[in-house]
Amino acid sequence: AHVGDLSSKLILLNPSPERTANVTIQVRNQSGSSTSVTLSGEFLSSGAKSLSIPPLGSVILETQSDVLGSLEVMTQDIPVGGVVLFSSPATGTAGVGEGFPQTDFVLPIDRAAPATDTGIAIVNVQDQAVTLTLNARDTFGTIVATQSISLAARQQLAEFPNDATLGLGLPDTFVGSLWVEASGEVAATVIRVSPGILTTFPVVPLAEFITQAN
Repeated sequence: AHVGDLSSKLILLNPSPERTANVTIQVRNQSGSSTSVTLSGEFLSSGAKSLSIPPLGSVILETQSDVLGSLEVMTQDIPVGGVVLFSSPATGTAGVGEGFPQTDFVLPIDRAAPATDTGIAIVNVQDQAVTLTLNARDTFGTIVATQSISLAARQQLAEFPNDATLGLGLPDTFVGSLWVEASGEVAATVIRVSPGILTTFPVVPLAEFITQAN
């Protein structure tokens, strides 16, 4: 995101001590289409860029033009690590890790409206539409809201729980979780917004969650 005073910084790391990592990045808007963007002084008309990261090296790219959506990182040989740093003078700074493709996962929710809320971003990483089944549970595990939504190919959704598309209708004060089942692979991230502070919440893969619980 690069909206208003909010900007993003992409940091990519090559963990290999011997081999150069060849990486391609693709920036997409919320509808899933490739979009133009300026990163660290370079205008990318199609939102795509190929780059090489030397052994044990890193690359930092900063947004310098308005954009809202998702960024896909593809490697040809060496897996790389990455983080996006969201920064705003008004709401603070938060490092957001990679969102990995998955179909079943759990997201923490913490609301104390209007000052504090939990922003949820989900992107369809496939070239066909997916359906999401959402179950919001309170701290006792009871389902308090259910919703079903569809994401078109590569579409991204970034909303608070009670916004138009998610439409969960949660109380102003709510602590619990959102359980997501998708018909195809999606990636997600969660950021808690409170006065002057951005806090990243983990996305818990459902299979891992159940294994650890047992």
